[in-house]
Amino acid sequence: MIEKSQVLLVEDNNELAGSVADYLSALGYGVDFAFNGAAGLQLLESNQYDIVIFDVAMPKMSGLELCHKLRHELFNPIPVIFLTARDTLEDKKAGFQAGADDYLVKPFALEELHLRLQALLSRGPRRDIGLQKIAGLTVDHNQSLVSYEGKQVRLLSLQMHILTILLKHYPNVVSRQMLEQAIWDGVPPESDPLRTHIYRLRATLEVAFEKTVIRTVYAKGYQIV
Repeated sequence: MIEKSQVLLVEDNNELAGSVADYLSALGYGVDFAFNGAAGLQLLESNQYDIVIFDVAMPKMSGLELCHKLRHELFNPIPVIFLTARDTLEDKKAGFQAGADDYLVKPFALEELHLRLQALLSRGPRRDIGLQKIAGLTVDHNQSLVSYEGKQVRLLSLQMHILTILLKHYPNVVSRQMLEQAIWDGVPPESDPLRTHIYRLRATLEVAFEKTVIRTVYAKGYQIV
């Protein structure tokens, strides 16, 4: 095991979650809990973990939905293992298609869970997660790199955040309110910073690629073109 690896356990069975957490903690892991998929997503958006363990059948958001969001919206390459009573081939196929790295069927031996965690941790983050091709652009979310026809530019963190939101809604227009909500939880700093950040992002992309990537739609918002 990698020393002091941080694990997020998303499991709605309190007794099982407690048993797993006690076992892993005794082995030196740091363990965070979430008891439904929506809470797990919030923790993944705000914290850094080395590996995550998901149940499949959970309230508010299933493990499959959570894993899909982790891979395709957060572009997070963290290793994922499903811990579930669903044991058919179709269930396992759905888990791997959602982005899982491993699948352990309940009931299970805690030692086997530990062995699987060790194997995934030794491989490290997924290298195939985080690449997005859309609107003629190739976006590497893990390295904040954007490419177009052989040209490449690295963006600042906030610029990458804005571009990710616009790409998520492509080809639709994204309103100022939606962007401000996503970036600053609806309470932006004073002096209209969004306009400045959009201008700098647009200029960076236009200089690098010699084309318009973001356009302003009057009275509506911004759009990837």
